[in-house]
Amino acid sequence: MADVQPLGGIASLLELDLAATAVSDIRPLGRLTNLRSLNIEGTLVADVTPLAKLTSLRSLALGGSLVSDVTPLTGLADLAIRR
Repeated sequence: MADVQPLGGIASLLELDLAATAVSDIRPLGRLTNLRSLNIEGTLVADVTPLAKLTSLRSLALGGSLVSDVTPLTGLADLAIRR
């Protein structure tokens, strides 16, 4: 999987595991306001800014991804980030 555009319309999605996929652009996931858990380990994702408004997000796994800056997520007080 490389394109997450179709997933952006599934507002009821709670967990999403994209580990070891060719995903690089997670902008469509910024509409998943109920998302609680996201795994982007081993992906080509470099920018997590689209997740900054997902106040339901509690768990983010990003080990092995291209993400180097998680400061856009500092407003998500309940978020646990696993690198």
